[in-house]
Amino acid sequence: MSKSAFIKAYLKNPSRTGSVMPSSERLGKAFAAQVERLSADRIVELGPGTGAITQHIAETRPHLVEIDHELCRLLSDRFPGCAIENRCAVDFLEEYRETCGLIVSIPLINNPERDNIIAAIRKAYARGIISWCMIFTYGPASPLKEVGFEKSTKIKSVMLNLPPAHIWLYE
Repeated sequence: MSKSAFIKAYLKNPSRTGSVMPSSERLGKAFAAQVERLSADRIVELGPGTGAITQHIAETRPHLVEIDHELCRLLSDRFPGCAIENRCAVDFLEEYRETCGLIVSIPLINNPERDNIIAAIRKAYARGIISWCMIFTYGPASPLKEVGFEKSTKIKSVMLNLPPAHIWLYE
């Protein structure tokens, strides 16, 4: 079911989906391994899509923010214990006021909203609401270098993801 929901979302708006395939099990597990060692009272995941990462961190009850209506319905069915908002990540970050660990599951490399998303993350970080941030990218460079995080580390490359993904941690 999640693959068909992903395909529908992709066909509806490929540039907003940002990938040709849902994220892999290996990518989700790699994120979960890092979340286990990081501390945050609240975790927010932007763009969870079909929940490939969410399923591995669901016990933390992350707050999910997904712009696609169909994918929100899928997420509601799969993760009934999570708060789910059907809205734009930029709008959410501008209004959010709690300190959190932030997972960005929105591929930025070819996203038409890339600059707006990065600006919203920069502002949220400057307001002190982001204690750490993890993101994956399909390119080799740091996707959030212009945000101004104190520390950035490429923590893992997941080659068995289509396309291969690189996970970055910002603290």
